[in-house]
Amino acid sequence: LGDVYKRQQIATAAEEQSSVTQEVSRNMASINDMVSQLNANGQETAQQTESIADTNAQITQIVNKFKLR
Repeated sequence: LGDVYKRQQIATAAEEQSSVTQEVSRNMASINDMVSQLNANGQETAQQTESIADTNAQITQIVNKFKLR
């Protein structure tokens, strides 16, 4: 009877370990997705910042043409 109990404990522990491993795997996939999204957002922000800087430079050139000298 003791061996049966031990086998049941081992089986239960193995199931729990498998469940935790699956949860960790899902969490890692979620983290990977978040990192990918953050990377995409960072690239988009960098592009928009560059565009704003270009627009600012153009506006500065236009305004400088109208300054009194």
